[in-house]
Amino acid sequence: MSVGASSIVADLLHLTDDERRILVLAGMAAGLSAIFRSPLGMAIFSVEILYSGMAFETEALIYTVVSAVVAYATNGLFVGWSPIFYLPETLHFTQPLDLVGYTLLGVIAGVVGAIEPSIFYGIRDLFKRFTVPSHLKPAIGGLLMGLLALALPQTLSTGYGWVQQAMTGDYVGWSLILLALAKILAMSFTISSGGSGGVFGPNVYIGGMVGAWTAFALDHLFAAHFNTAAFAVVGMAAVFAGTARVPITALVMVAEMTGGYGLIVPSMLATSIAFVVQRSVGARFRYPRLYEAQVELRKDSPTHHKSLLQAAFEVLESGSLVDVQEVSLPQLNDLLRLGKPIPIHNGQAELFATEIADHSALAGRAIAEAFGEFPHLLVIAVIRGDRVSVPGGATVLASGDRLLVAADAAAKKDWSATLPEAL
Repeated sequence: MSVGASSIVADLLHLTDDERRILVLAGMAAGLSAIFRSPLGMAIFSVEILYSGMAFETEALIYTVVSAVVAYATNGLFVGWSPIFYLPETLHFTQPLDLVGYTLLGVIAGVVGAIEPSIFYGIRDLFKRFTVPSHLKPAIGGLLMGLLALALPQTLSTGYGWVQQAMTGDYVGWSLILLALAKILAMSFTISSGGSGGVFGPNVYIGGMVGAWTAFALDHLFAAHFNTAAFAVVGMAAVFAGTARVPITALVMVAEMTGGYGLIVPSMLATSIAFVVQRSVGARFRYPRLYEAQVELRKDSPTHHKSLLQAAFEVLESGSLVDVQEVSLPQLNDLLRLGKPIPIHNGQAELFATEIADHSALAGRAIAEAFGEFPHLLVIAVIRGDRVSVPGGATVLASGDRLLVAADAAAKKDWSATLPEAL
């Protein structure tokens, strides 16, 4: 709702695309901060969730922080300031050997995080194949959810009460891992069928159950005597860190939701391991992550392609030596896949790509010879097969080469008139 409201405000104020993007992220942070009582965690979540790698929308962070604080403070006036979950004040990390157990928890959380997207989107694909009217599909999902709840009523609603019991040791046993997997099915039946719901709350439940079960299993098998509440809290962070690929968010979020700042150290370890394991295991599946719209890094985002190219050209034009041997063809193709020239220098010039055809007069000629009469045209890179190189005057061009060229309008026009087959 907060995201929709932000979009409406952006329309009313006729904001630019960049301003709209920041406002929507700020709205997201505000809404989640009020709901989950985690202002800092949700401020970070809003700038971290866009990318599946370790990247952030840093220019929006100051705005998400302010909006999260205001929303949290306003909400607190009506509902109070207590965290969602309650932990003993004496719960702190004091035994370094416990990190062995938290390491195992991170691995288990990463595996669960890798399996969850496949179940979630697999059920979605199954509902897509159902030859029934679309408005009936949520009803079928609701029926399946109801049947599941008859067997496992703990999967209904948020389930935070059951998580609290698991955290306090009042509800432990082998069934905890069954409840975690059942909650994944419950979430999938609800949302993948076309119904309304979110994935944040269910993953808090799943993580809490996975953490409590891990402590129980290690204690049962090895008499390890791990603290169930501590493992439940760290499990919440670890599962969400892996599933949503937001390790920093998960670390801060769970500390705020539980007041469990004494568990920062094991949470740091478990969330990092879960993030790495989820990426490694998830890469083997058709659906590697829960949020399909995520891109790996800022360089992979269409929103930032233009600014990245402009920055790269400014560096090259300044005369600085730039080693691009590690730049891959897929990365350049990502930046230029739309095939449209990129304006540079406030629109006075442009960056474009061209390929040398078999019959082109440029084939077999050195760059200095081929472009010597066009002083306002600069060949920035030559892509030959899967190799990218910064050309020199003596570089000999060949048929099939792709050139990344910068030129002003007059230079490009003169060149295209001289060698029309090259463009």
